[in-house]
Amino acid sequence: MEEEHHALLSGATHRFGRLVDQPMSRGAVRRKRNGRLGWAAAAVALTGASLLAAAHPAAAEVVEPAGACVATGAWSDGDFTVSSADADPGRVIEIPRADVVAWTGEVVGPQPGEPRPIAGAIELRLPPPLSNVTVDSWQGTGVNVDSSGTRTYDLPAVVPAGVVFTLHGEHREGDLLHCSGTASLRIAGGPFDSPLIWAALAGTVLSGALALLAGRATRPTGSRRIGPMVTGALLTSVFLLFASVTLVLFGVVPLASPLLTLAPLAGLAGGAAWARWAPLGTAKVAS
Repeated sequence: MEEEHHALLSGATHRFGRLVDQPMSRGAVRRKRNGRLGWAAAAVALTGASLLAAAHPAAAEVVEPAGACVATGAWSDGDFTVSSADADPGRVIEIPRADVVAWTGEVVGPQPGEPRPIAGAIELRLPPPLSNVTVDSWQGTGVNVDSSGTRTYDLPAVVPAGVVFTLHGEHREGDLLHCSGTASLRIAGGPFDSPLIWAALAGTVLSGALALLAGRATRPTGSRRIGPMVTGALLTSVFLLFASVTLVLFGVVPLASPLLTLAPLAGLAGGAAWARWAPLGTAKVAS
């Protein structure tokens, strides 16, 4: 239970936005919904149900600046609790696929009862150069500085278990960034709990075999082999893309890893060189 105990680390701030479930001044944009703002005990919003997030390794705390925002979260079925004050920022949060989370959150510094402009967002990070996906956002006028509640979530089977998702969140008071954090989480289970793994494995095997065949010698030595080089480059790039996705689904690298971008790019050069070398197949005929 200790590993999971560190899980809720990013819970620290799910309610920053939630702190804004207070009255809004005219012209202020009402926050999206009471339960949808901010940071919570541990994030599970992958499918549109935003469940929390926030934590960044700063000093001994997961929130940056340390102590600027505080939160706790407790999973009912998972039977574990995490606090931003003592969570391990190096741990990956492992959460059940479905559960009920009781959370508390506090923004430290602002005076309670005084209206103030607030804003923030939680994003699911994707590999570059893809844009991050906004899981939740809030903007308006806040009055309270603390809040609590519960959130029920149930993620479908298509959301892969074991994948390390990276969530980043920030909360602003006026024009200033009040606190921010990054949390890593994964759904309990294995890669074969999702049908996506079969597509990834099939793509890896098929594209790998075709990329290997691109190294067959079919032309006289010294010929340019431009066509085969292009084919080899594309096939190897696709192979490394599928292989990288497979590593993500097995939880070896996080979804936000640049490997998913760099590996296919490296495959273009490597595949072209492989096809140009063409060490496989029938012996080359000297030109």
